[in-house]
Amino acid sequence: RDDVESRGLGDVYKRQGSSPSIVSFAIRVNLFFNIILLFGKSIVVYMTMSMSVLASLVDSVLDLLSTLIIMVSNKYAIAQSSKFPIGRKRLEPIGILVFSVIIVLSFFQVAEESLSQLLHQDHDDIVNLNSTSIGIMIFTIAVKLIAYLWCISIKNSSVQALAEDAKTDIVFNFFSIIFPFIGHFLRIWWIDAFGALVLCIYVIYQWIFLAFEHINKLTGSHADKEDYQQILYLTVRFADTIKKITNFKAYHVGDFLFVEIDIVFANDIDFKDSHDIAEALQYAIETLPYVERCFVHIDYREGNFLGHNT
Repeated sequence: RDDVESRGLGDVYKRQGSSPSIVSFAIRVNLFFNIILLFGKSIVVYMTMSMSVLASLVDSVLDLLSTLIIMVSNKYAIAQSSKFPIGRKRLEPIGILVFSVIIVLSFFQVAEESLSQLLHQDHDDIVNLNSTSIGIMIFTIAVKLIAYLWCISIKNSSVQALAEDAKTDIVFNFFSIIFPFIGHFLRIWWIDAFGALVLCIYVIYQWIFLAFEHINKLTGSHADKEDYQQILYLTVRFADTIKKITNFKAYHVGDFLFVEIDIVFANDIDFKDSHDIAEALQYAIETLPYVERCFVHIDYREGNFLGHNT
C-alpha cells in the first residue's frame, strides 16, 4: 500500500506507454522547431506585410510560449516533493488552461486589427508574395506535420496538447499563405485581412473549446461512458464473493480519474478475505491507464450510507 501511495508520475507514464524522458525530449524538440519557425515567419512578415501571415507569426510566438509553459509544468509535475504527497500532476492541465487564456486574448487583438484593416485599408494596398516567402511557409507546414505525427503517438496530456496545437498550425499556416496568394493573384485587396479575421476566429474557437474541456476535468467532471463501463465491468467480474455494488463514482481530477466504489460481500466471507479482495480490486483498477486513484469501501449490508457526506 505504501508503494502505491508514493507512486509518482513516472509510473503513470509507463502505464500509458510514454516514459518521462520521451515526454521531455518531445517537448524540447517542439521548442526547437518553434524557435526556427518563428524566425522564418518574421522574415515573411517583413517581406509581405500580410495580415494573414502576421496572424501566423503571432501563433508561432504563442506556440513558443505554450511550449515553455508546458515544459515548466511538466518538470514540476514529475518532481517528487513531501509537500505534495500525491504529486503535482494537475500542474499540466493548469498550464494548458493558462496558455489557452493567453492565446484567446492575443488572437482577439489580431482579429481587431484585421477588422480595422477591412474597414479602413487603402483599396490599392495589395499584399505581394515572392518565392522565398511561399517557400518558408511551405517549410513551416512540413515541420508542423512531422511534429504532429510524432507527438500524437506519445500518450501524455502535455504532448497531446502540443500535437493538437501542431494540427491547428497545419491548417492555420496553410490558409495564412492561401489567403494572401489569392488576393495577390486576383488583385483583391480585402482577401488577406478577411482571411486573417477568419483564421483568428478559428483559433479562438479551438482554444476556448480546449479551455472548457480542461476546466471540466479540473472541476471533477464524470468519466467517459466507455471508461465508466470498463471499470464497472471489472468490478462486477472481479470476484464471486462481491454481492452488490452500492455506490460507484468515477470522476476527473485533472487528466486522470479518481474512482470510489462501495461493495457488499457475501455474509459467509471473513474479514481477512474481504480485505484482501478489496485491496486487490483497488490495485487492479489503478492499473488502468486513465485511473490515478481508486478507493474501495467494504460494506456488510446494503442499507449503509452511500459514499461520503457530500
